Amino acid sequence: MAREVFRHRRRFNPTLVRLRQMARLAASGIRILGPGELPEGFLDLPDPPGWLFVEGDPEVLARRPAAAVVGTRRPSPEGLRAARALVEAIARVPGTLLVSGLAPGIDREAHRAALALGIPQDAFLGHGLGRSTDPEARALRARIAAGGGAVASERFPEEGGAAGPSWPAIG
Repeated sequence: MAREVFRHRRRFNPTLVRLRQMARLAASGIRILGPGELPEGFLDLPDPPGWLFVEGDPEVLARRPAAAVVGTRRPSPEGLRAARALVEAIARVPGTLLVSGLAPGIDREAHRAALALGIPQDAFLGHGLGRSTDPEARALRARIAAGGGAVASERFPEEGGAAGPSWPAIG
């Protein structure tokens, strides 16, 4: 067995495997930011991420001021109106970054309102960027990344979230 592994060591070389993974991610539009590349403020967090995986413009992550709008996945009509009103208030402070999680409900309403108002935004996901989400989330992700925003996660691309549903991987 050891001879077989040694003979095929190129296939088992962790550095080569990691380089292949990074090349695949780069080809799919995902950029990896390591500790020396993390946006300002991230290393000041009590539990800073070791890396970030980003679609879109990683420079957006350093913008300040930033405001988060997050909430329930099953909002009332009043809750949706309140989310839109919060985003409209954020829009009155030029250059403010909207941060939300792209979850159904309040998060997505905030992202839709920010897109409509041209607000820079970051969708910070609780699962890896390679995990499949529903068609509406995929469409919003694409619009955010293509519109000068960022979609980011500290989880490896195929990693699921700490809680909630485990989405099937994108093939």
